[in-house]
Amino acid sequence: MDFSRLNKRGQTSIEFLFLFLIMLIYVNTIVYPNMNISRAYIEEAHRLGQARLAIKQIANAITEVAASSGESKQTLYVFLDSNTELIC
Repeated sequence: MDFSRLNKRGQTSIEFLFLFLIMLIYVNTIVYPNMNISRAYIEEAHRLGQARLAIKQIANAITEVAASSGESKQTLYVFLDSNTELIC
């Protein structure tokens, strides 16, 4: 068996491991933190969308009650996060 051929295989393996290590470092330092930041923004946008929908439901219920003649009653269920603050 030719020693130089065996040496080239070893060099290829070392180069592959080195590239794999660089890729792992890149993912750990750049991709993963940005993914967590993006996830937080998406969760906040989702909560804002839910709040906007709840406000529209309340406004529609008020409009329907105000437009009806006589006594009127409407039940509306709105779900809020556990850390939601209502300021009036």
